[in-house]
Amino acid sequence: MSTLEQLLEMGRKEGRQQGQEVGKLKARIFNLLKTATRFPQMNAVDLADFTELGAEKVIGLFDLLTAADQQELLHYIQAAFLPEIKLSTEESTKLDQLVADLLDSRR
Repeated sequence: MSTLEQLLEMGRKEGRQQGQEVGKLKARIFNLLKTATRFPQMNAVDLADFTELGAEKVIGLFDLLTAADQQELLHYIQAAFLPEIKLSTEESTKLDQLVADLLDSRR
């Protein structure tokens, strides 16, 4: 294998690894929202630990729950958890629904 081919293969491996990491992060965020909806008695710190997401970010999300509307929550999630990560149309729809469900469960 030439040096160029080796570099290209290394780049492909790194790209696949980054893609897997982004996919895992999205799954953890979706799980956070589902768990917070189904188990409203769980506090932010426990949910952060359960989903392996930063406690500060989860606490920030919970702080917004009482006063924020759906668009504010979606903006916060995108900025705090998914900066520079694009969501597919299907993922955006799923995120919208999960946030709506969470807000409904808290009313």
